[in-house]
Amino acid sequence: MAIPQQVHLTSTWFIKKGCEEEAFKALSDLASSVYANEPNTLIYFVHRQYPPNPDLISKPPVEPSTVVFFEAYRDAQAFLEHVNGEIFTQFVKQYGNLFIQENNGPFTFVDFLQLQAGFVRQFVVVSDHKVVSDQPHNIAQQHPSIMFEILANNQEALKVFYQTVFGWGYQIGSQGFAYIHFNAPFQNLIGGVGQADNTQPGEAAGHYFYLRVNNLEAYLAKVVEAKGTVWLPPTALDGYRFAMFKDPEGNAVGLLEAH
Repeated sequence: MAIPQQVHLTSTWFIKKGCEEEAFKALSDLASSVYANEPNTLIYFVHRQYPPNPDLISKPPVEPSTVVFFEAYRDAQAFLEHVNGEIFTQFVKQYGNLFIQENNGPFTFVDFLQLQAGFVRQFVVVSDHKVVSDQPHNIAQQHPSIMFEILANNQEALKVFYQTVFGWGYQIGSQGFAYIHFNAPFQNLIGGVGQADNTQPGEAAGHYFYLRVNNLEAYLAKVVEAKGTVWLPPTALDGYRFAMFKDPEGNAVGLLEAH
């Protein structure tokens, strides 16, 4: 099977004078929304001019109002889904007037790139205009969970359920196993071992997995609409917000809200 070729690009925009603060706040929110909702957008960096430093001089000089995007997509289709999707089009509609205009939209320079060599170290995420550690406790944990299985009595029906709720697409493997591939290069993975409480939903002895979503209530509504049930309503604990549901076959699955 051919491997889809990734699409990389740089895109340069220019903020109108006096609109810098509002524009960078909107760009930060845009990056957060793309991260939470577009798993096929692999890299989405928004850059501004580096602070003045005599050892780091841009040639030619960069205007403070210049914004440079560096983006990577799983394939051309993923790029088209981003640029034509609701998140980006709504951003342009709501905030496009903060940028220098051309033909009723932001004036941009775009270069599409083909990767030849290199790497990305998985240790940073961008939030609120700052680069922060994606390993908050500086512990290099080993053996992260990298796969889950849901073994169904009625595989076809359960595939439809998860496709309806989460938009999953499947790659069929041996014995009809339906693989779901995720790509989140800056995803911070967590796990843990807790004390069971067999009287409480979601705390009975056993093991569970959680899916990352951007809005618990919205996805629980999709679950109910697709004939699943809410098992544990949205709950906040230790800085996380989570919920659990049961699919139509009674499998318990957790949801962890992005933050």
